[in-house]
Amino acid sequence: MTRRKTGLARRNPNDFGSVEKRGERYRALFRRDGRTIRAPRTFTTRDDARHWLSEQERALRGGTWIDPRLSEDSLAAYVAAWLSDHSADLSPRTVENYSRHLTKWVLPRLGKERLGEITPAKVRSWRAGCLKDAAAAAGAGQEQPSAVSIRAWAVATGLDVAPTGRLPQHIVLAWNAAGCPTLTKRTRRGTGAAAVAAAYAVLRTVLATAEREELIPRNPCRIRGAATVKSAERKPATPEQVRSLADAMPERYAAAVIVAAWSGLRSGELRALARRHVDLDAGTIRVERAILELSGQKPTFGRTKTEGSRRVVALPEFVMEQLRRHMEAYVGSSEGSLLFCTEDGGILTRTWLGQMFRRAQKRAGLESLGLAWHDLRHTGASLAYAVGSSVVDVQRRLGHTTMTAANRYAHAYASSDAAVAARLHAAFGRQEEAA
Repeated sequence: MTRRKTGLARRNPNDFGSVEKRGERYRALFRRDGRTIRAPRTFTTRDDARHWLSEQERALRGGTWIDPRLSEDSLAAYVAAWLSDHSADLSPRTVENYSRHLTKWVLPRLGKERLGEITPAKVRSWRAGCLKDAAAAAGAGQEQPSAVSIRAWAVATGLDVAPTGRLPQHIVLAWNAAGCPTLTKRTRRGTGAAAVAAAYAVLRTVLATAEREELIPRNPCRIRGAATVKSAERKPATPEQVRSLADAMPERYAAAVIVAAWSGLRSGELRALARRHVDLDAGTIRVERAILELSGQKPTFGRTKTEGSRRVVALPEFVMEQLRRHMEAYVGSSEGSLLFCTEDGGILTRTWLGQMFRRAQKRAGLESLGLAWHDLRHTGASLAYAVGSSVVDVQRRLGHTTMTAANRYAHAYASSDAAVAARLHAAFGRQEEAA
C-alpha cells in the first residue's frame, strides 16, 4: 500500500511542534490541551516557521503565551472597537484628537498589521518613517497660498471686526481699497516631532489595552521618551506684561486676560464661566464646565477636561475688583449670562480669542514674546509659585488632580487655595491697584 504524502516534515521527536510544506510556503502548528494550534500565517522558509514555534514554546514555558487566534484582528479593526468602547470615558475633544492622530499617522502604516505581529522593531520603523515624513512636510510647507475671507484679512491687518455677523461697510471698503488681497498661510515651523510623539502616545495607550485584555503578550511600544518632545522653554508673562496685554485688548475682553493670568484657568473653562459661577463676596469662581469645540460643529458647553478640573478657584482681591467692574459693564443680569462672550451674548471661540490676543501683543509692543493664550495658564502657575505655593497647591489650583485626590483633600484645598489668593494679593495687589 502506498502512503499518501502529507507534506509533514520529518522532525526530531524532541522538537516542539511541526512544520508543513504548503505549495511554496510553510505552515507551523503544535498541539496544546488536545487542540491543534496553527500559526495565523504561513512562512516563506522552514526556518521562519521553526522560529515561530520556538517563540510559542518560550512563551508557554514563561507563562506569557497567548492563543495567536485571539490577536488575528488587524490594528485598524481593533482601533475602531477601542474608540467606540472608550468614547463614554473620554471627552469628545479627546476622542477627536485620538482619531486624528490614529488616522493621520498610525493606520496608514500599521493599520493592516495583525495585533500579534506588531513588534517593537515594527514600532521603531513606523516611528522613524513618521518623523521623516513630518520633517519633510514641515520643510516643504513654509508658505502656501490660501484664499481667505474679508473678515480674516481684517483681523490679520489689525482692524476691529466682530467674529460673526454682517461685515461693516467700512471693512469691506478698506478691503477693496487694499486691492481685494488674499493672504498667505504660513504653516507652523518645526520638525513635526510633537505630532509624532502624540501619535505614539495614542498607539501605546491602545496597545496597552490589548495587553490588559491578553490579546498580545506585551505592549510593543517600548521606546523610552518617544511619547514626549522637549519644547523650547517659554518665559511666562510678568504682572506688568499681563497688565499691558489687558490694556491692549478690546475693552470688553480686558478682564479675560486678567482672570486667565491670575487664575490659571484653561481657555475653555474661562469662556464657559457665567454669572452664577462667580461669588464676589467669597472671592471665588466655580469651574464646572468648559466650551466644547469639535471640527465642523458649533461650539457648545461640555464637560471639563477631567473630573478633577471641576473646582473652586480663589482670586486675589484686585482681580475680583476688576471682574466686578467687568460684570457691571458687560455681563447680563441673568445667572446664565456668560462673563466673556460675543457682543450678542454668544460663545466666544478659541480661534477668535487667540486672534484678539495676538493683536493685543502687537499693540502693546510685546509681539516678540510670541505668547499663545494658553501661556496665560503658565503665567498663573508661575505667579502662584512666586509667592511660595507648593506643587500640590498649584496642581489643585490648575485642576490637574484626579477626582479621588480632590475629594481626599477637599477641605484642605479650600483653605489652601484661599491662602494662595491672599498671598498673591499681598505680593502684587498694591502695584496692580495703583496701575
